[in-house]
Amino acid sequence: MAKPFKKLPEAEKRKIRYEILLSQKEAEEIRTFARIRNLSVADFMRRASLGRRADVRYETEIVLCLREIVQSIRQLHATFSAKDIPLPIDQLGTLIDQALAAMLRISK
Repeated sequence: MAKPFKKLPEAEKRKIRYEILLSQKEAEEIRTFARIRNLSVADFMRRASLGRRADVRYETEIVLCLREIVQSIRQLHATFSAKDIPLPIDQLGTLIDQALAAMLRISK
């Protein structure tokens, strides 16, 4: 049976580790930039340091923001429900549906 992946040549294996010191703000910025680009922090830093492109996909950032909005709405609903405070469920449902529809439009 064939192996699903080929082994990398020894020269291409990533074995060297660098450690750098960052301020809290720098670390947060790097994490944010990597997240926007759907890259790990290591991949983002590798690309940036080697001068390779790491295109920003603004659609991804918008979808992530919309997702956070939907999660916040759901948390509000759970909090209000736990305290027996009535909520206009139909309006919240409509708002969530609109956010999800926006995410789908962006992803196309």
